[in-house]
Formats: sequence, structure tokens, C-alpha cells
Amino acid sequence: MSHSTSLEKVKILSLSGTKVRLRRIAYEIYESNYGSDELVILGIDDRGGYLAEKLKELLIEISPITVLLIKAKKVKDTAEIMVEGENISSIIKGKTVLIVDDVLYSGRTLFHAIAFVMKHEPTKIQTAVLIDRGHRSIPITHDFVGILLSTSLKQHVSVEISPESNSATAYLL
Repeated sequence: MSHSTSLEKVKILSLSGTKVRLRRIAYEIYESNYGSDELVILGIDDRGGYLAEKLKELLIEISPITVLLIKAKKVKDTAEIMVEGENISSIIKGKTVLIVDDVLYSGRTLFHAIAFVMKHEPTKIQTAVLIDRGHRSIPITHDFVGILLSTSLKQHVSVEISPESNSATAYLL
């Protein structure tokens, strides 16, 4: 039986693997922010927003830290970050902000997110990603990561969110 597919889809993180990694990241975030009263989490786009929501739920479960969630959108073509309808400066100023995204690749999205947050005078900025696949063109890294993955430039990492089953699964294409 012969069939051709242009992209072979290989599961690299299952639902249970994602949950375990997010729980570990949540404990690392709590440890890093021990003694803090409040943490602002900024989730980027749908996938980063979903992961940010899960981290918020876990942090509320394991720590006394008050967690505020902001959902941001990446502007197509420029990767600049935009947040609608909130007084962001009053939320971020003087606080620790955790920027959450699904995959760290070139570093452009995190760079723009950090630049966006910096305008609002936070005390500290941290970054968390589910998957770091390398190949940075901008010198950006993460404070918290679920999995480090060695990929070729031709490969693609896709994190698929299923709100119906409340899950995230990652694939290498």
C-alpha cells in the first residue's frame, strides 16, 4: 500500500505529556516568584493564551499568588503585540509579568512581547514556552520551558489546542 504525504506528522507531546510539563513549569514559576503577592501572565495568541490559562489554574492550585491573565494578539506580518480593551499600564506597572507562548523559534514574537511589556514599567519580566525548537535569529531565551527539541530548519512544530477536550498536543511536521 503506497500513499504519499507531503508532511509526516509525528506526535512529540501528548495530552498527558503536556499536562506534566505545564505542572512542572507552574512549580518552577512559583519557586521563582516565592514571596510575591501577584503575577501577571500574558498569553500570546490562541495557543499561548490557552497555555497561560492552564498555568494560571495550576498556580492558583499550588500557590497563594494572585494571578492576573492578559491575552495578547500577534499582529500578522510584523509579530508586534497588541492587547485590546484593557488599561494595561495599571495592570502591569510595578509587577512581575510572565509572557507565555507555545513555541520558541526565531525569537521575534517574544522580543516584541517583551518590548510591549517594557513600555508599561513592570518590575520583572519572565518568559515561558512549551517547546523550544532552537534556530534563533534574535538573542532571546526562556526562563521556563516544557521541552527542548532539536529540529532542522525545514521541520515545523505545531501545537494543537482542543477546547472541547481541554487539551494541547504537539506535533513535529
